[in-house]
Amino acid sequence: DKDMVFGKLRLRSEGSSGGHKGLQSIIEALGTDQFHRLKIGVGHDDQKIPTDSFVLQKFSADEEEKLPQVLKQAQNIVTEWIKKTEIFSRGIVGAERRQPWRRAQRGGPSRKDIQ
Repeated sequence: DKDMVFGKLRLRSEGSSGGHKGLQSIIEALGTDQFHRLKIGVGHDDQKIPTDSFVLQKFSADEEEKLPQVLKQAQNIVTEWIKKTEIFSRGIVGAERRQPWRRAQRGGPSRKDIQ
């Protein structure tokens, strides 16, 4: 994300593309902006350079040095998010196995369908 300082990380569960063409393409393909994404700041203080040129240039020496740590933090965030999502999903699936009428709350078979 060019509007965030280099190395800042932000996990979002929804939102617009914010002018990011790749993200806009994903939103259009899915037909929704309701999906999780991890934003990684690349900064863009020099407004003299057009954004498309800025994002295609190499990282500075300072950024190169910090990049492994930023990517490790990103990996940790995604790993934790996946773990929490798996636990949440297992809870829903487990509840549906014990109490199948819960599926009706999500548009599945109703309680009378399972009797």
